[in-house]
Amino acid sequence: MTYHMEGAFPTYQIRADGTVVGSDSPYPRFRFVGNELQDFSGTTRLSVAADGSVALHEGYQQPDGSRGDVPLGRFDERDGFGAVLIDDQGVVRLVTTAPDTKRLGHFEPMDPRGRRAATLLVLVSMYLPYLFLAPPPPPATVAPAQP
Repeated sequence: MTYHMEGAFPTYQIRADGTVVGSDSPYPRFRFVGNELQDFSGTTRLSVAADGSVALHEGYQQPDGSRGDVPLGRFDERDGFGAVLIDDQGVVRLVTTAPDTKRLGHFEPMDPRGRRAATLLVLVSMYLPYLFLAPPPPPATVAPAQP
């Protein structure tokens, strides 16, 4: 499946082996490993628990500057996920206020059996700017020299 986001963003392809490749790089950016979406350092970025709950992991910087795991929500019995809706034609929408929705993009071809993987890819694309921030520098033990 290939995810085409609205606007001037790269497309992302989920390959049969679970790797995710972006049109902005010849190298795979992520891979699905069991119930996790990992980057290629092996760091889990998103995971789905047995009860269907989804969490962001490792490196996510919250608005207050803290870092840590963040619960995002839970898949329902039809693999729907809160405000992110992916219909059987692959159209991705974000429900903002009923009945308004915002189109985020679309998957092609859409395989409904891959709805959870598609949803995780949408979520990681939404949080991408926050996931790849460099870790904070270690605390200074010596005051920097003044110019």
